[in-house]
Amino acid sequence: MGEVLTPSGKMMAVLEHLGELKLQDQDIPIRLVAQSYSQEKTENGDALIFEVASVVVREVLEGTSFENWMAYPYTEPAIIGTVTFTLKRILNL
Repeated sequence: MGEVLTPSGKMMAVLEHLGELKLQDQDIPIRLVAQSYSQEKTENGDALIFEVASVVVREVLEGTSFENWMAYPYTEPAIIGTVTFTLKRILNL
């Protein structure tokens, strides 16, 4: 989870996750979570780059009362990728 703040520090939004994936025949959307992140300066502005992967629900349910009730066939992330947020440069004229 992350917070998005204005330059003055006022909270604008809360990001609960970096995306969701709805797979056919699955009951709930699967969240994309960051495995790692990096920061870099680009010609367009400052960028936060997140390497993401879909949650393996089977692993999350392991040891809970839902483990036998909800059968998820995936044993590894269904999707991996990159999510980038860029804070656009504002030129002072």
